[in-house]
Amino acid sequence: MDFQINNHEEYLKPFRHKFRIVDSDENGLIDDKELNELLVSMGIWEENQRLAPLIDPDNLGVITFSDCVQLFSTETCDSDSSKVGMSILEKLYHDNLSN
Repeated sequence: MDFQINNHEEYLKPFRHKFRIVDSDENGLIDDKELNELLVSMGIWEENQRLAPLIDPDNLGVITFSDCVQLFSTETCDSDSSKVGMSILEKLYHDNLSN
């Protein structure tokens, strides 16, 4: 079980780093502006119109780390044809390995 937890933490590490950078008040929540910054930092700004309503369906402007992980682990980013079908988090993880 420790192995799975460690692997999961390693998998989320690139995303956690990006989330912390945009979470300017360090409260574990981001607003719409910070979400935009997050999407830019992840290289998926063009997905904003599609993802914003999915991550904040009630348009409250309060988005948690868990909200992001849940959405980004199921949604794919089709902007990179070499990684079609890959979840957004998976793409970020693999991009991080390449650097």
